[in-house]
Amino acid sequence: MDIVRSATLLVCLAALACGGSSTPPPGVPSGSITIEDSKPFVGKRTVQVALQSTNATLYQLSDSPDFVNVNWAPVVASTTFTFDSDGSKTLYAKFANSAGLATSPMSASVLIDTVPPIGTVALASGLSYTFTTNIDLTLSYSDPFGSGVPGMQISNDPSFTGATWQAPSSTPSWTVLPGEGLKTVYVRFMDGAGNISAPISATIDLEQRVYTTLASGLSSPQSLVADDLAAFWIEGGALKGLGLPGQPAFQFSQNATTGTISDCALDATSVYWSDTGGVWSVPRAGGQPRQLATTSTQRVWVFDDNLYSWSGDALLAIPKTGLAPGQSPTLLASASSGLDCGFVSVSASGVHLAIVSYCVHPYDTTVSVRPDGSTSSYSFSGLDPQFRGDTLYWIDQVQGVLRRGADGVGHPDAVVPAPVADLRVTADTVGWTVPLDVNSVDLFKTRGTEAPYAIARKQDLSSFALTGSSVLWLTRGANASLMLWKAP
Repeated sequence: MDIVRSATLLVCLAALACGGSSTPPPGVPSGSITIEDSKPFVGKRTVQVALQSTNATLYQLSDSPDFVNVNWAPVVASTTFTFDSDGSKTLYAKFANSAGLATSPMSASVLIDTVPPIGTVALASGLSYTFTTNIDLTLSYSDPFGSGVPGMQISNDPSFTGATWQAPSSTPSWTVLPGEGLKTVYVRFMDGAGNISAPISATIDLEQRVYTTLASGLSSPQSLVADDLAAFWIEGGALKGLGLPGQPAFQFSQNATTGTISDCALDATSVYWSDTGGVWSVPRAGGQPRQLATTSTQRVWVFDDNLYSWSGDALLAIPKTGLAPGQSPTLLASASSGLDCGFVSVSASGVHLAIVSYCVHPYDTTVSVRPDGSTSSYSFSGLDPQFRGDTLYWIDQVQGVLRRGADGVGHPDAVVPAPVADLRVTADTVGWTVPLDVNSVDLFKTRGTEAPYAIARKQDLSSFALTGSSVLWLTRGANASLMLWKAP
């Protein structure tokens, strides 16, 4: 019997012994408590407690069933209680009447969860790009204290303006904003206690490229060359060509004069090609081919007044007007024994020959023939070297596309990260392909210091060309085509 009850009983007995009258004893107390309207989860540690009681004037409230150091207090309809940590909590209460009769402890439980949920988001199965505004998200989410994750919001806006709460899904669909470029999708989650996570996000490149198919049904096309007016390529051993959109329409076809055509080049007036019978030219609009040299060559380039050809072991210069009777091509450089491949790049600073030896590693020697007749050479490790002015670009198999001055002084600068399969360089644009598998590449370009721009994805590509405002490429396969992308 507690002190309150004992003291009251002694007072009553004393009154009876003295002959006084007694007051009817109070009724037996009872009561109950509820926490936050009986919600199973609460996102705060200070909770609202409702007290319901009958015949009670006092109460005790504790998070321990022993009520250690807890004082009695007058009954109220509601009060607050603060828990010291998160987790599953039980709150205990006792009620007493005016005579000191107390109830047994009663309790109510709640999960205190003040920690927001956590989650991750990936777009389009982790791809860095998409061709459509409708994408699939991959979400994961959980709540550290077990109140669950009943809600999520998805938005294209980091402030979630207009976003509605919806039941979570691990693979929801979403529509990003239209228009080419990087798109960011924002997601946040709400747990059962009402805690909202900080936004998480993922970014994807929306590539709504507009391509034009210039020709289709081609037969193993290769060696594409182009400018802003027309494109030419080799197909079935013959030279083909057509005018680009917005330019005078024409179609060009020229069979090899001797054997098969191995390479082609063009300038403002003519198309040039090499075959087993020599080097030839024909006006771009068509006409009779003209033999410029009888030397059998594998590759041909054109710059200013000369053609430059690679015969397999020598770099030759041939006037665009052709050789006079008895005149021989000018020998610019010869390959030494053991060298089996050559790349020629022509720029205003001269003709640059890179002779590549494939042994354990590619080992390249660049011989620069300058307009004054002087030459210089140096060696480096890489592939597909090309000059623009006095700057050399090449593919390094580890670092990607590198560049440095033609004199070889200084350290190379990384232009494009590895891996790179093929390289083209114009006056202000670098284009390259990234290998995906044996039949598929991604095609990129960059200009100056701009970020790499994906022109086409997953292309079975045999050759590509850069012009002032366009990128063209040839695809392989059953329906090989000539494709055009033009800058918007």
